[in-house]
Amino acid sequence: MPAAERASSSSQRPHSSAKPYDPRQDAVEKREVRKGYRGLIAEVEDAGGNLGEIKAADLTEMVKRADEFRSKVKAPNEGVLDSRFLIRVSDVGAQMARSMKLNSNAFDIDEYITRVARFIGGAARRSGGHANDDEDEDVMDLDDDDLDSWNWQRLGTIAAGLTKRAPTMDHLVGALSVQTKERASNRRTNRLERDEEEVRPETLNEGDIQKSENETTKLVQHIAKLLADVGGGNGCNLFEFAINPESFSNTVENLFYISFLVRDGKVSIDYEDDGEPIILRSEAPTEEDYAAGLKKRQVVMELDQATWKNLIKAYDIKHSVIPTRKSATTARTGKWY
Repeated sequence: MPAAERASSSSQRPHSSAKPYDPRQDAVEKREVRKGYRGLIAEVEDAGGNLGEIKAADLTEMVKRADEFRSKVKAPNEGVLDSRFLIRVSDVGAQMARSMKLNSNAFDIDEYITRVARFIGGAARRSGGHANDDEDEDVMDLDDDDLDSWNWQRLGTIAAGLTKRAPTMDHLVGALSVQTKERASNRRTNRLERDEEEVRPETLNEGDIQKSENETTKLVQHIAKLLADVGGGNGCNLFEFAINPESFSNTVENLFYISFLVRDGKVSIDYEDDGEPIILRSEAPTEEDYAAGLKKRQVVMELDQATWKNLIKAYDIKHSVIPTRKSATTARTGKWY
């Protein structure tokens, strides 16, 4: 980004109509500001990967769009997103400046070879007798005898002072006749004794797999309906919604089913000012949203029994929002699900 444009954009920011910290800011407005900043950050990251396809005017347009969101920034979390966006824009502008190539400073190989030839005593011959005497470049037409008469030692002395390679001695390499010993390969014998009676693995039919997929789909849809009934438009706490205080396995399954909804864009996870994660229903993104720069982001969450118990105590969870499911008895059905 040119220095003039960066200076003009930075000089306009302190005069924006941003208000002081407002802890009672509308939650919908805060989500819109966060969504806008995250979209701008994604666009800047894409621009950094395609420096040849963007211009300084594109970065200026992004900064102007960020100024519109900055007038609504009234909390630290949104301010952090604004700072992160400015850092990314500055980095991309610096990359664009470094990638600019000026023809006046381009390295000319022919001119370099000509000057080296003059330095070590080579006779430069012009290709035509009508060449201009003021020209700095000479076209070389050399024979093998001319190359032998050059002072190559002078060039080697200068080059030796610029290299960091340590001199070595030939006799330190070792004996000339070295016989390499072939390593004998010891073949290990299989000492495992096979069972006399072989058990054939259980055969899974297509109907068994289809039945399991249908049950998973029904549970995911049921959880989405519960979230809409309980959370409404404001959503609810992720842990209070997903944790089952009576069953650790049900808690893990609940998070597993919620991940399907997040993957499809039907559910989104956000954070309150105090850092608490909230889960709320959302509309699935369209192809136009992805074309505009929307990206999917995955989060890996680790949950063990100790953490599960601590979360139950911390949030004082007495009952599960998602009904408890009975574990499948594999001994009765003999199936894998």
